[in-house]
Amino acid sequence: MFFNRAVFLVFTLLSGCSIAKNADTFSLSEMSETQYLLETSTQPTIKVIADMQGADELELVRVYDLTCNGVNYQVPAVKGDIENAESIAEHIEYFIFKNVDDDLSAIKTIGSIEVKRRSDGIVVNKHTIDPLLGSFNKNLCNSINRSGDMDYPIQFAGVGN
Repeated sequence: MFFNRAVFLVFTLLSGCSIAKNADTFSLSEMSETQYLLETSTQPTIKVIADMQGADELELVRVYDLTCNGVNYQVPAVKGDIENAESIAEHIEYFIFKNVDDDLSAIKTIGSIEVKRRSDGIVVNKHTIDPLLGSFNKNLCNSINRSGDMDYPIQFAGVGN
């Protein structure tokens, strides 16, 4: 039994997640002071709204190719920093796109927030999905396959945006 789990773990780590080979699959552009447009370069083009209230500016930090339970996903990660008098928060929003034969469909977004006290820099809330952890692939796959407090529906941009 232990051997099967070890083989499964190694297989998952080797096949689970990588940076997308084609990083220009998605682009992020400012629509207004509070909203950004995340857009696919594939046809048909998918346009969704990236909106993190209180964030100074958003940036597309990485696009992940991810396979969970045999299903392929492309996951652009958009980051925004939110600051106030007491804390500094890093908010990462993972936009989940199912990828079937290079045909993308928007599924949902999953948020993860890390909060540090401004006074001493101590982390008071850690990311639930931290890209720096070795368990990142597993955590993101688990979040894709279940509903959680930080899941949100995709907001599609209207025609003409």
